Amino acid sequence: MKTKHRCTAAKEYEDKGAAMAVELLAQLKKRPASVMSPTEIRIAIEALPGTQLLQTTIGDFWLGLTKGEGQERRNFDPTPPNPYIHKDPRPFKEGGNHRSRLGIKRDIEIWELQWRTLEAAAAYAKSRSVKALGIGKALRRQLPWLEHDVDGIIAAINDMTQRAFEQAMSDPATLSIKHYTLSTALRRPWRHPEERELWIARLEAAHREDEMQIRKAALQDLAKRETKKLDRSRQEDPEQQM
Repeated sequence: MKTKHRCTAAKEYEDKGAAMAVELLAQLKKRPASVMSPTEIRIAIEALPGTQLLQTTIGDFWLGLTKGEGQERRNFDPTPPNPYIHKDPRPFKEGGNHRSRLGIKRDIEIWELQWRTLEAAAAYAKSRSVKALGIGKALRRQLPWLEHDVDGIIAAINDMTQRAFEQAMSDPATLSIKHYTLSTALRRPWRHPEERELWIARLEAAHREDEMQIRKAALQDLAKRETKKLDRSRQEDPEQQM
């Protein structure tokens, strides 16, 4: 029964956020004539300018957060910093309280990126699988890198140290996520030379592993060919046939 109640409460909170978002879109004359689905409402929120102020419930709806998740995030100061720092200027209405906090849309987006980065880092850290933690497969595909506008690459998103994360989040507006292969990333500027050296060492190790696997496969292929040649020569030997 408790689980059912929690699901109902979450649905009610989401519906409330959707209704408030539709009201805001109507005030901004952004609402189409037809009834909007939750997906359409979120798309409409995405299309709003970065300077648009959003109330906490609308923000939680947009990001897909329950009431508890949103409150827990906002109370988790100072890192990542809570973007809902603006007071609602509207006066109190009878039977209600409109003095909720507002956040600037682009600040909420940065806040969301910070939280998802923390959650992703925590998820990777839980794994004890060598394959999951290893870098071999990742070296052969594009990785998401956190890059500073001026200083260059800070770290790979899924391999970020606490120190690198704290330094990066001190000025989030100058950051962006770029997707590069490791070879491309190593040719770009880096903020910390020691971090770059670590990835160079990983690349060298991966290349050595590749070389060993290639040599092993080549030797196995050569052995199979020699075995086939020997088998054919035995079949063609007339003395063996007699």
